[in-house]
Amino acid sequence: MQPKDVYNIASKKVRRKLGENPSKSDQLEEERLVRRFVVRQSAKPVFKKIEAYDFVDITSLYEQFSGRDLTDRTCFMKTLLRTIT
Repeated sequence: MQPKDVYNIASKKVRRKLGENPSKSDQLEEERLVRRFVVRQSAKPVFKKIEAYDFVDITSLYEQFSGRDLTDRTCFMKTLLRTIT
């Protein structure tokens, strides 16, 4: 699945929750939820790899996400820690 497809799916899901005419704060919330959904979707293959190995080099996994903005990396690390603990 391409990142664009994941973003479109996330946008549709969030818009259904917010209704037809979202306010400005709802639009900001939509962007935040969509970004979180996209990060989770893009991180899933990495988490499948974690289950396959006993030892994971978290630094190299983190570097795969280093091109993204800080909120995405923070969300990734929190999800990663929840997954492996």
